[in-house]
Amino acid sequence: MHVALIVNSLNAAGAERQVTSMTAGLVERGERVTVVEARRGDHFAGAVRAAGGELVTVGARNRVDVVPVVRALRRLRADVAYGLNPDANAFALASGAPAVFGVRVTRLDLMPQDALGRAAIALQRRLAPRARLIVANSHAAARELVGLGYPSDRVRVVPNGVDVRRFPAATPAPRDGQLIATAARLAPQKDPETFLRAAALAARPGRRFAWFGVGPLREQVERRAKELGVDLLMPGVRQDMAAAYAEMDVFTLTSAWGEAFSNSFAEALASGLPCVVTDSGDHALAGEVATIVPPRDPAALAAAWDRAAAGDGPAWVRANLGVDQMVARTHELLLEVARES
Repeated sequence: MHVALIVNSLNAAGAERQVTSMTAGLVERGERVTVVEARRGDHFAGAVRAAGGELVTVGARNRVDVVPVVRALRRLRADVAYGLNPDANAFALASGAPAVFGVRVTRLDLMPQDALGRAAIALQRRLAPRARLIVANSHAAARELVGLGYPSDRVRVVPNGVDVRRFPAATPAPRDGQLIATAARLAPQKDPETFLRAAALAARPGRRFAWFGVGPLREQVERRAKELGVDLLMPGVRQDMAAAYAEMDVFTLTSAWGEAFSNSFAEALASGLPCVVTDSGDHALAGEVATIVPPRDPAALAAAWDRAAAGDGPAWVRANLGVDQMVARTHELLLEVARES
């Protein structure tokens, strides 16, 4: 079976991280995998190739430059085309191969930040009846899709997968102070305002705060941190996230909406970190090994940081979000679509 996995680019983001795991797992199972990115993004390109996947970078000029993307996909003659976001889902349908739609977020009504994004979400909903399957990576997203009128008989749930071997639980090293950090795109749905206001409430000698990631709100966040008197480290994107988690004492995530089950949250759990995250998407399912707080509540977040303690996050991730489980279920669904075609 030849599978085309379609993304906007292979820049640093959660869906793209999952693409590398899917590629490696499907190749190990004897399938041919081609990752098609509409625009160049170098963060995961090496990982895709190292996993045995083929990579096609179309080099589209912008999001409306769709003709070269469709042409590249049609030349592949894949057996199944799997999109990983609204734009990619439309490309999957236009590829000529049986299409599988991937939905990686919740609150689709709030996600688009521009007219093109809103149009892509609307088109995805309109085209959904023509997809062979619609794969959500959280139960929250699946419920939302059915409620929005997506065909319920085609909606499936395949949670994200984490390779716990890449995030070994570290033995706490002696160090001065405490680092409370997040790893997320600097975007509205991640709610950096709540993070900063909680940091201002929770500041104390020896306690530091960091935001690992990039995004359109970086300059705004830097200004706001100065206004609130928060000494915020902003290391940007790290290639070696296992090393980044080893630097943290508490992992946190302040998303107000849009999450399914955050990749960085799952990785932090796998690393054995105390975790404090907002009740978004499927995060509450990990309530036995993490502290869950309401969104947009800086006081609750700051108080939770003070009492955060590590549960058996690695065992929970192995049982619920193992990468082998994600790949096996994805493989099963893609084979189902290919055989029915």
